[in-house]
Amino acid sequence: MFHVVKPLPDEYFEGHYERIRTLNVLSRQTTTRLMMVKADEFTDGNWRRRKSVKISLIAAASEMDVSDYLMKHTTFPFQYCIRRESFADMEIADLAESGLARGGARCWFMCAECALKDRSRKGNGYPYLRNLHQLPGLRWCPIHKTPLIGCNSKMQPVPDPLQSIYDRKRVTPFMERYSSIAIAMLRSEGNSFDPDRYRLELIQRAERMGIQTRRGSKALPLLSTAIASCADPDWICELFPGYSSRDAARPFSVDTALCRHYHSSEALAITLAYLYGSSAEAMAEMRKFSLQPAPRGRGLASMDRDTVFAAYVLERGRLRGTRRRLGVSPGVNASKWLPPACTWPISHAVRDVLFRGSSPHASARRHKVALERLTRVLEFGGERLKSALTAIDAHR
Repeated sequence: MFHVVKPLPDEYFEGHYERIRTLNVLSRQTTTRLMMVKADEFTDGNWRRRKSVKISLIAAASEMDVSDYLMKHTTFPFQYCIRRESFADMEIADLAESGLARGGARCWFMCAECALKDRSRKGNGYPYLRNLHQLPGLRWCPIHKTPLIGCNSKMQPVPDPLQSIYDRKRVTPFMERYSSIAIAMLRSEGNSFDPDRYRLELIQRAERMGIQTRRGSKALPLLSTAIASCADPDWICELFPGYSSRDAARPFSVDTALCRHYHSSEALAITLAYLYGSSAEAMAEMRKFSLQPAPRGRGLASMDRDTVFAAYVLERGRLRGTRRRLGVSPGVNASKWLPPACTWPISHAVRDVLFRGSSPHASARRHKVALERLTRVLEFGGERLKSALTAIDAHR
């Protein structure tokens, strides 16, 4: 009989999968096949439509909601806390599994002190991988203040060439702040921080501290240069590969929160660690820019049509962006009010037909799009589509 156990508190999803496999003494292939059968019974097979198939499979086999599983047993809350929509409004089918794991496909991290506690009578009788220990840049246990150990799926230590640099004596206050901020982001309970709102606050604070930003003087030092004296260079290189060979005069991936429009959670966390004196102060500031879930049931029909159309133009024809800007849940159909989304390359084919007088067949062939799709867009949009494209072009 195939047994599926529930995940332990803060257990990482890879460790949960391996624990199920070890309990049943099966190969990974057989375990996955049996989990598929159990997951199909629980969800009628809808987990197969997810992009994050492995996580959705484990959650369904454990008879858990995939959203709840993502929140508690992956680093998803840390990786996706800077999206422009709240966690509650996100479509799970759009989530990709890439970026949730750390340290390679078969290397994870554990704390020796936590493992000993797990083996004791007060523990579970066996050690397990904790979600907290898999955070990028966190190479010491925040509870026991000891370096983390690299391990394989059987919880056996593996050689780690960087192990010696994580001696407690080499952990600086800056690195401590980063780890505290990263943990707070992981435990943000699905709150997202709106980059459009907090970026200006970070830029103004950086300018007061004499750090180069995307709108400031190019003569000022970059953040990637400034942090060199605050943290161990090996630690920075592990967090941001290529740091040692960067061009000191050009923005690097560390600088993205201040010098570029898009950035990663790691870049935001290290930026906050430098700009603020404590992690508590940094997170208190960030909570001012938290996104709240869009109220369910609020529809486009209750809004002014000009307002909806203006948001559509500001988002350059992206329906999902329009719904987020207006605070409408993703499930609300916008087709009654708005032309269909026209993104590249379909938008070029549509413009050829509407503005240059090309035939749909010739335009579809020129831009390598399906004629059926192009025809459907043109029939649906009509004059509304032409006016929308004109307004979007004027806005750019």
